[in-house]
Order: sequence, then structure tokens, then C-alpha cells
Amino acid sequence: YSFCTLLSNIMYETWWWGAVAAAVGSAGAGIGENLVRLSYSSLHSQPEPHPPLHKRPLWVVGWLMTTVLTSVCAVVGLALAPMQLLMPADTVIASLQGDPVFAA
Repeated sequence: YSFCTLLSNIMYETWWWGAVAAAVGSAGAGIGENLVRLSYSSLHSQPEPHPPLHKRPLWVVGWLMTTVLTSVCAVVGLALAPMQLLMPADTVIASLQGDPVFAA
């Protein structure tokens, strides 16, 4: 076996893990973005001065999901599955969430 044949066999057997990772990352990005928005919209009910960002649990969880979880899932997904499979699926999942930022 050559290296390319070995890599092709690995990708053939593990593409669905990559698809699952990409789907989790895309869903995590949408949920994280909505948690950040919810954190900002809940400030209307709190008195001034507002707490800093790092002391808002919704903002921290949303930011971590949007940045860390999405990045890790994208790397894992692209390592295990071809981009031709992942990018259209990512767009479909993002558009189903109703998030125009990630659907573009």
C-alpha cells in the first residue's frame, strides 16, 4: 500500500464520523450564537451597571460553543471526511436553524 491508498481507505471508513462532527459543530455554532444574543437581551431586566462579559454564564457558554466547539468539530470533521461532503451539509444545517450568518 502507498500512503495515498492507506489515507483513502481511512477516509472511506470514517467519513460518517466527520459528518457527525461537522453537524455537531454547526449546531453548536448556532446554539452558541443564540446564547450570546440571549445574554445581551437579558440585560434589560438587570440594573446598571451591568456585569462584565466574563461574569455572564450565558455569554461564556455561548462564546465557548461558538469558538472552541465549532473549531474543534471543524478540524475533526475535515480530518475524517471530504470537504465536498461537509460544506453543503454545514450550509443546510445552519439554514435549518434559521441563522443567516452561518448559512451564507
